[in-house]
Amino acid sequence: MTIRSLARRGAALALSAALALTAPAWAAPQDDWQTLYKGELRRLLTQGAAGPQSLFAVLADLNLDGAPELFTLSSDGLTQRQYTAGEGRLSPLAMEEGEDWGGRQLQNLRLYFNSQTGQYKLTAEYSHSAENGFSASGGISLYEYSLEGQTLRRQLQFQYMEASEGAAYYCVGEDSELVSLSGSQYRKKMDDYYQGFSLISDYAPSVFALSAGYDEAQVDRMLKNYRPCPVQALPAQTLVLVGDAQISFDIYNIGGSSYFKLRDLAQALSGSAKQFNVGWDNESRQVSIEAGKVYQPAVGAAGEPLSAVPALGRQPSDGGVSFGGRPFEAEKYNIGGSNYFKLRDLAQLLDFQVLWDEASRSIQIDPSKPYTP
Repeated sequence: MTIRSLARRGAALALSAALALTAPAWAAPQDDWQTLYKGELRRLLTQGAAGPQSLFAVLADLNLDGAPELFTLSSDGLTQRQYTAGEGRLSPLAMEEGEDWGGRQLQNLRLYFNSQTGQYKLTAEYSHSAENGFSASGGISLYEYSLEGQTLRRQLQFQYMEASEGAAYYCVGEDSELVSLSGSQYRKKMDDYYQGFSLISDYAPSVFALSAGYDEAQVDRMLKNYRPCPVQALPAQTLVLVGDAQISFDIYNIGGSSYFKLRDLAQALSGSAKQFNVGWDNESRQVSIEAGKVYQPAVGAAGEPLSAVPALGRQPSDGGVSFGGRPFEAEKYNIGGSNYFKLRDLAQLLDFQVLWDEASRSIQIDPSKPYTP
């Protein structure tokens, strides 16, 4: 493998994910990032300082919470903006001082994941002309990205320079300064950096060009065409009470919401006023929820047990959900071979009460009472 191809593999910052051992924030309102971004794009496309301008826009989920961040650049290249959506509101993102617009590099983001530790790395690279005293053909710089609160940070990790005097190789040292390396040292540093991590091929930012003036259909197409990326699923050790019974569930926390296996919940509610059966229509590739019917456990191997480390969740590419024979829009993720559904979506659908009890630090499910927002 050549040094250039090694460099193109990218570099990144491993972000350790903590287990969700405390109260999940699933009681917070669901973030409607599409509505929030739609309103802001309307403003940006119609109220530019020099009148309406076209925009270059990138949607990229930097913290793997299911809601992408939005980066925009005006057609004159003078106005850059970046946002995140959380807690039901739109918040501007800060960039480290001296950084130019990050969207040009962010469209090349790559995700690497370590399934043994639950850590992930986000990388981006860009080619550049000769600099730093080199007089020939330039090279490649590799950056690692992280979203810390409402600040986007990037750190140069590896740099490969081509020049008439020969190739030069660098990596970042402990003091954050670049250290010169030999070619063999560079390759070893790169290999060590990726040890245990695999490239996640279905992670890709979405890039769009929006013409000047607000066109609702154009913006709707942009938001609709955003391709959902894998999310970080945190295993949650949370006490769950169904009625008066304490029941063990496999739970993941994604973007502040609790996700349960549909069949686990069906088993727990079996015999109650809100019991339901779970079926599968192989022809339509749909999961069916049959309210009022006795739950029939599935025949066959169960999915993988809940891991002690964070996992990646993906929206299933096939299979919708039907309730009473009609399609039902449900947010779900496939984790370890099993589908996990947002608890509040199921509570609203089946009309049972879900509460968070601060005193006992527990989720309380009461099938004898109706759902309340």
